[in-house]
Amino acid sequence: MTTASPEEKSAASSASPFDGPSTWQLDAQASSVTFSHKTMWGLATVRGKFGEVSGFAEIPASGPAHGRLEIAAASIDTRLGKRDTHLRSADFFNTAVTPAIVAEISEATRQGDTVAASGTLTIAGTTRPLALTAKIAGLPPGPSPSPPRRSSTVPTSA
Repeated sequence: MTTASPEEKSAASSASPFDGPSTWQLDAQASSVTFSHKTMWGLATVRGKFGEVSGFAEIPASGPAHGRLEIAAASIDTRLGKRDTHLRSADFFNTAVTPAIVAEISEATRQGDTVAASGTLTIAGTTRPLALTAKIAGLPPGPSPSPPRRSSTVPTSA
């Protein structure tokens, strides 16, 4: 029987499932995509959410992490049916032609509890560069137990 040294025990307890290699599947039942947007010269704020989201992240043994987030644009809900119908139209998301909003993360690097990510964001057929910083929340330190613990990322800038 082998016994781990104090240094090995300390390293194991500070290891994180984000240290790779691993693949993470988004838990759609426990995930949400919400937004708020100021309109009318900042006098009103529209809040809403998208009800259908899927995605994954892959952390390779070496190199940057990457992933994909896909949002069903037609699942938008601002609590005003007429506005939601207009947002689904060709004036905005054009869900009949482009049903998904897609964020492709080509590179993500972690430093402590912060992740810097870059890639592309495609909405209604238009793709633009995406750069954001997110804070990892809800994942205590230590090796990943079975079943895996849940975590979240909260964008802090875009």
